Amino acid sequence: RWAFFTLAVLTQAAFMGVRWWLAGRIPIQNEFESVLGSAFVGCVIGWFLELWKKNSLFGMAMSFVGFLAMTACFVVPFVLGDHIGANIGKVDGVLNTYWLYIHVNVIISSYALIAASFCMGLTYMGTKLFYHLHPISPAQSMALAGAGGGSGGSGGGAGSDNNVSTLELARRKFLLQLDSANIVILQMAFWFLGTGIILGAVWADYSWGRPWEWDPKE
Repeated sequence: RWAFFTLAVLTQAAFMGVRWWLAGRIPIQNEFESVLGSAFVGCVIGWFLELWKKNSLFGMAMSFVGFLAMTACFVVPFVLGDHIGANIGKVDGVLNTYWLYIHVNVIISSYALIAASFCMGLTYMGTKLFYHLHPISPAQSMALAGAGGGSGGSGGGAGSDNNVSTLELARRKFLLQLDSANIVILQMAFWFLGTGIILGAVWADYSWGRPWEWDPKE
């Protein structure tokens, strides 16, 4: 799994590098490049979080976000007939400052984190619903007791109870891991998005002489 994840990240990095070389700029100017960049940055963040936290859920969520983002980039032209900026173009003069790369990179990182949090939230709700619809049954407890070697009278009953409680604890532990991982991602998303909006205000003040337009995001 690690090998495939790393290979996918390196492959996308190579394609981003080729587009960077062809465009002569960091490829984050239009929708197509921003979505691809968000997928790439998200996967890199997930890769480091998994190494740091020793929790495979980070890599799972970020790789799924990357898959959805890249699928959207290549499917939208056929579904909507809109290439969403796949062509390589020049940056408009008023936007061609270093603030473009600072602001946009921070913002697309926050979008990747928010999307990953959304996916983890859906996973949590789906898993909890599955557990609710499929409670641990007496038949399962007997099977677990038999697999554990429990037999006869009160000893078998005690073994069954222990196995059921172990399975229940495993279910709760998985939900707790999902929740804890989601909190980490949400905290990072909050700081990335907040910082990105403030940097966008600085950029707007630098380019147009006013920091805020008070659009819905701001």
